[in-house]
Amino acid sequence: MRMKIDVHHLLPLLFEVNQLKRIPRMGWAVRGIGLADTESVAEHTYGMALTALLLAELVDEPVDRGRLLTICLLHDLPETQILDLVPAAVRYLTPAAKRRAEELALADLLSDLPSRQELQALWQEFEDGTTPEGRLARDADKLDLMIQATAYERAGWRQLGEFWQEMMKHDWEFPASQELFRELAEQRAARQCSPVRENQASGERR
Repeated sequence: MRMKIDVHHLLPLLFEVNQLKRIPRMGWAVRGIGLADTESVAEHTYGMALTALLLAELVDEPVDRGRLLTICLLHDLPETQILDLVPAAVRYLTPAAKRRAEELALADLLSDLPSRQELQALWQEFEDGTTPEGRLARDADKLDLMIQATAYERAGWRQLGEFWQEMMKHDWEFPASQELFRELAEQRAARQCSPVRENQASGERR
């Protein structure tokens, strides 16, 4: 019989997860997006999960949607403990050190769950891209990033070209993901060439 978690252990975890609604995605904040408009980690998780669910309709490989969504929900959970690090800070950490910190944070968060090993293994699938679900989640993570960048630019925010430059060099896991990104990039190029620039905000933000 599968063990059940005591509710007294579950509630602290749920409150920890709730913090993701208030933790900003620092990549946006350091590039001038106002804090009131900066996407939270929880908002990104939702966008990524829905993107992954829709992407699953477009790929040729069989995908376990329950597994896929679980991976999406878990992938940024360590940020309840280590926050969303600014890009400058990440440069001072080795990939191994950052990975180890995330593994320890996740292990602490899930320590009271009977399914902790299973959930940690699913998180690892995202990190390593070892399954179709893990690979698709990785694509969804990047696509949601660029959809958000597009939304900010359409609202008048600037100085986000660095994201596009980096993603132009990105190796996508699935052709459908690459095609969606290409369409985003082409629409952006068309807006930049248009004599009438989109400006949905009250004034252009810089």
